[in-house]
Amino acid sequence: MTYRILWSERVKKDLRKLGNAEVMRIVKKVETHLAKDPLSLGKSLSGNFSGLRSYRIGDYRVLYTLRQDELIIIVLHAGHRKDVYEE
Repeated sequence: MTYRILWSERVKKDLRKLGNAEVMRIVKKVETHLAKDPLSLGKSLSGNFSGLRSYRIGDYRVLYTLRQDELIIIVLHAGHRKDVYEE
C-alpha cells in the first residue's frame, strides 16, 4: 500500500534553496521509499517537534506527519540536518 504525498508550501520554499541534485534526490526518495513505509523508515520526534516524524536522506532531513486513516504523508519541512530542526 502506497501513501499519497502532499508537499506543504513551506517545504516547497525549503527545496528552492537547495541545488537541483539535492532536490531530485529528496523528492525521489520520498516518493519511492517513504511513500511505501513511512512508519518504519521515519523516526518519531519529541520536544518541540512532538507528533512529527523525520526521514533521513544523507545529510538532509525531511519532517513529515501522517494521516493514517487516509494514507497521506504531509511533508512539512526539508533541509540540511544542521538547520532543519531550528524553529
